[in-house]
Amino acid sequence: MLSIKLPCTKAGVEQVHVQMLKIRDVLRKTKPNNYSYYHAAADLIHLWAHTKVLFTVNEFHRVNSQPFTMEDLGYSHLPKKMAAPKSYGTYYLWAQCCYWFKQTLEKPDTTLASTRRGCITLPFPDCCFGKSFRQTIVRPYDRKNRGKLLKCLEESEWSAWPCHWHWNFKNHPGGNHKTYGSPCLDKYMIDNYNTKYALIIDELKEWNPFGNDDTALLCKKRRAFYLPLFCWSNIFFFNISFLSLCRCCVFFQMGRILYLIHGTIVSIYLIVTQIEMASFLF
Repeated sequence: MLSIKLPCTKAGVEQVHVQMLKIRDVLRKTKPNNYSYYHAAADLIHLWAHTKVLFTVNEFHRVNSQPFTMEDLGYSHLPKKMAAPKSYGTYYLWAQCCYWFKQTLEKPDTTLASTRRGCITLPFPDCCFGKSFRQTIVRPYDRKNRGKLLKCLEESEWSAWPCHWHWNFKNHPGGNHKTYGSPCLDKYMIDNYNTKYALIIDELKEWNPFGNDDTALLCKKRRAFYLPLFCWSNIFFFNISFLSLCRCCVFFQMGRILYLIHGTIVSIYLIVTQIEMASFLF
């Protein structure tokens, strides 16, 4: 791929947007495997391409407070024990503006790193590929996890992405000069952006990287029909045999109690089976 130097103008930004969408389309046509999540990279570049507001933070130097005693604060009756100095990191001001209402947080910048995942900063596409040649990515990006991501983007775009997904937010190119921004943040920073944001998510939902397997869907429907029928028939004949055994039992009253207990267990089993089949289909 040829490297092209684009001007730092509005036309140059639009050209970057067009080129990123072309890369996304190429990744969508590439079949993913266990060590190269091309479909995940395509979804991620789609979000990067539609991010309007990008920014970095001011790199403040780490500051250590001066040691003090309680007498310096006006509490002369307390022991004159020197308090250890407190360290204020680079992102302390940003974190304090976000968590001013949580006075119990000693290091709010640590909490900020976990709560801005996905909603304020997007991961880079390198997390969609193995760290070495043919190294398997442990956490999958299957139909289920992609559906959860789309649901998060659609219903709770203000919340951070869970840590158990395969996305990695640590390796940012450029060292400490991290680039922040996401379509989720654009929704709140740009006026009348709700419709545009909905179109961005709808485009992700329209593309199905896993395909439509009609054979598998037919098998699911057949299983949903025959499995309950099979269970009901077996339970019916088993109940008849069990009831006959109870009638022949000397302790007929105890047999009736056992029969009721057995019927309750069977009913619970059928309810659980129907719930599992419903979740399996939908």
